[in-house]
Amino acid sequence: MQPKTLKPAEILVLEEYTYQSKVSGVRSLKLASRPTGLIFVRAPYDSYKLSTSALMSHQRHPVNPGGMGGRFAEPIGYLQCSHYGMSNLDREPDVPWEGDLLPLKITLSPSQLSRLNTNQHRRFDLQLTQTYQPNEPQSAPLEVSIFVVDEDSQADESDRKELVKELRKQADIKRSLILKFRVKLTLPTQRPIVQEGNTLSIKLVLQWPLATPHRLAKFSSGLTPYPFTYNPENGTIECNNIPLRQRENQDLLTYATDLISLEVSEPIELYEMLNLEGSVSVVLDGLMSGLSLDYLAPADKEVGNISIKQCTIMKNEFVMDLEEGLENKRYLPRQHLHFPGVVLNEMRVLDVIMLLEDKGFEIEKPKESDNRESGEKQQYIIKARRVEGARKLEILILVQGTNAQTTRERGITGQAKFTTPLPVGDTSIYIQGRLPGDSKRIVNLINEIQKQLKEQFRHVGTAE
Repeated sequence: MQPKTLKPAEILVLEEYTYQSKVSGVRSLKLASRPTGLIFVRAPYDSYKLSTSALMSHQRHPVNPGGMGGRFAEPIGYLQCSHYGMSNLDREPDVPWEGDLLPLKITLSPSQLSRLNTNQHRRFDLQLTQTYQPNEPQSAPLEVSIFVVDEDSQADESDRKELVKELRKQADIKRSLILKFRVKLTLPTQRPIVQEGNTLSIKLVLQWPLATPHRLAKFSSGLTPYPFTYNPENGTIECNNIPLRQRENQDLLTYATDLISLEVSEPIELYEMLNLEGSVSVVLDGLMSGLSLDYLAPADKEVGNISIKQCTIMKNEFVMDLEEGLENKRYLPRQHLHFPGVVLNEMRVLDVIMLLEDKGFEIEKPKESDNRESGEKQQYIIKARRVEGARKLEILILVQGTNAQTTRERGITGQAKFTTPLPVGDTSIYIQGRLPGDSKRIVNLINEIQKQLKEQFRHVGTAE
């Protein structure tokens, strides 16, 4: 029987970079350990018989177990390095380089293979491995930011319809904890790691208190829910396939998630935890170090084309001090005012803007083209910001009005009647404040604005 050709079925080059970060208080981000690199080769064994030259080689040289440099057998191929990149593979001890070629040799002896055949283990996998050390990246590629918000979620300000819906929403008595996550990935542009057209996603894992049923948790981004699983063995909830979207950046290749919300109903046990711990990870289809390897078959063998899978795993293990996070919680108190008989026009909008400017706010004034909706309904969104120490105080005001026309008739005895057009309508004002860590301050300010608007609009109404 002709001996069968032993050849690789799988070649994998894997790099792992694990960071640790503190996302509250004095923030920090550093490597948890030095990056690792692994070359893995799997060759299925199926009644393979060693050649006479291999047997003679085994008799002259002792078996060298481990690594890719076994000396008794003929190579099953070579790894050719065209670029070592930011790695030490060319300087790794005990790697039997032959120029830029790394021979792949089996470390089992013929007697060991013979015993396996005798025991009828005629089909199994032979595995070769080689480790190396990638260099530390100049900057941390994977960043995580987390903050606690009020029970009412924040809408995307770039989506006008969603923002209007958010501002019109009435406060309720819901008692839940909402955490907002955003993950950012920064990659070098000079070494393409993501193939064009490929999508990226992250995996988010959180330590979860056993006393809190995981059914009380809900992941989402905007109106899109994200399914997740509970891992009772590790005590974690795990959310997979959260998409990363490419951002515009001339100097760096940047990806980021949309704002991810985790809403937890009845979060009593979470409040009792000292820290919130978890991790985010992303798998890239290239090597961060820029290492480049190709497979070459032995000169006397036809093994076909064997591709090398390259993969980088980025991971960020984070911890958040929950007490600090709750102290810096973003509060979103709101008020709703209604003024029957007040006709909405640009003068009324200017009244609101002048009131805010008198309080030291910078105003992003609404554009005329953004104001009108279909029908006779008008709406203006006023955005006001003011810096208070290290914090940014924000006020969002939605002014909506429904306007119509009526007529007034006046008659003089013995003369004709005079008809005068008269505008009528009503105006509603929705106020939302945003300030991290000081609910009393923002609530008092909202009440103050509400009081002054009531006073100002009390004498403004439809002409009698």
